[in-house]
Amino acid sequence: MIKGLFPMPLGIYEIGREYTKEELECLDNPDLLNNIGNQSSAKNNVLNLPSMGFVKQFIEESIDDYVAQTYDFENNAKLHLTQSWTNITQPGGYHHTHTHQNSIVSGTLYLKGNENDIINFYDPVSNGMMNAPWHFPPKEFNDYNSKMWWMPATVGTLYLWPSSVMHGVPKVEGKKNRYSLSFNTFVSGTIGSEHDLTQITI
Repeated sequence: MIKGLFPMPLGIYEIGREYTKEELECLDNPDLLNNIGNQSSAKNNVLNLPSMGFVKQFIEESIDDYVAQTYDFENNAKLHLTQSWTNITQPGGYHHTHTHQNSIVSGTLYLKGNENDIINFYDPVSNGMMNAPWHFPPKEFNDYNSKMWWMPATVGTLYLWPSSVMHGVPKVEGKKNRYSLSFNTFVSGTIGSEHDLTQITI
């Protein structure tokens, strides 16, 4: 018997409807910041825009479900949104491999793009051993021998994952710009154990 220990939980949620014209106006950002391979909005509180109320509620409810199925916090601990921003990756562009610091769970919601857009997630264990002196090419990839998984970046799909997981976007092969909304979270409430002298209230 093989038992998978310590899996990386990837949350997958669907908004279930098309975006409204008002919601897509969050992409109208005159001020863009240059990133490695793409650009992001200078505005970092996009989900607080009045037009994004439904989208914000959908994301918050998805985060609550994700946390309930993974961390299952004791006491009154809860994840809340901190910063949120939009990304634009033009044809031929990419988004460098990275993690999100000062965040517990991060996520991306896809707004516009190409049918073949994807996002890559990298196994934190095997990628921490990139300089290992051995390499065993598998006959067929599975959950145990894969160092990377790609997932379709479909419009309306929301992905949630632990912020420490490496992820990135390969070269955009389609002819359309790829637009997404990303965000970070942090914990509030009481965490830790009073008995173990690790308890804090944030």
